[in-house]
Amino acid sequence: MDLATAVTISGECETASRWIRERCAVIFDREQCEFSSGVWIGIGDHVFVATAGHAIPASPNRRLWLMRKDGSFEHQGFPSFLKYGKIETSELDVGFLELSRETFGAYFGQQPLVRVDQIENAGIGRKSRLHGIVGCPVVDVKQVTNVENVDGRPAFVNNFRVSVITLQCTPLSDEDWPTHWIGGYQPNQGHDLVFEYPKGNETVDPRFELKPAELPSPKGMSGGGIWDYGLRHEEIWSPNDCRLVGLQHSRDPDQDLIRGTQIRHWLNLIVEHYPMLKDEVLHLL
Repeated sequence: MDLATAVTISGECETASRWIRERCAVIFDREQCEFSSGVWIGIGDHVFVATAGHAIPASPNRRLWLMRKDGSFEHQGFPSFLKYGKIETSELDVGFLELSRETFGAYFGQQPLVRVDQIENAGIGRKSRLHGIVGCPVVDVKQVTNVENVDGRPAFVNNFRVSVITLQCTPLSDEDWPTHWIGGYQPNQGHDLVFEYPKGNETVDPRFELKPAELPSPKGMSGGGIWDYGLRHEEIWSPNDCRLVGLQHSRDPDQDLIRGTQIRHWLNLIVEHYPMLKDEVLHLL
């Protein structure tokens, strides 16, 4: 690969990373004071936040808040979720929160949604293709206190500043597939996507010294999207070539691996709760 091609690919990767970060949801559990991640998805007239099953408590209403782009929450009167559901087992870890169109428009009106044609059932993923895992690591969350005027009196309002990041990596192939996982689980190629936790991105320009980046712990990224960038050598590329292929949910620190659930299992959960949407996603199941 010549330098011009490498620089072009580097630019496309950065564009793809920005595009998929824009579709990332940040979820705050106010009882546990914990963050998790998700993906904004639109199917038919329904608006969902797809996430990991373990990120959704038994009663998420009034407990889970969705962060706005300015790093704030609507503390007063945030409407209940229309519906929620999850699967949380050693094999599958997926869940969803549904917002009404009215709530979505009022609180998150400019938020882009992932369309069904931007989702792909890719199995364990394509070894040769670059992927992005998106989410909000808790080590990058900073709490800020603003003084606001409420009913003519000063009031302290706690907001948060978060960093949504993209880990660029490629999925493990059959030959590299792990034989075990933390907790005794054996990864299953019918359910999982597995990636090496990347050591950092290196510059493609040989004039600069290669220095791996120091990456944060992925805690807080659970539920974030796993995306195939759709980059193909010598083909014209656009961000619309990105495809959502899974949802990340766990890390095995002993092996330095990240695992996610293939997106078709999230879609199966949606069809279970919304049979009327089956025709919309049948080709992906």
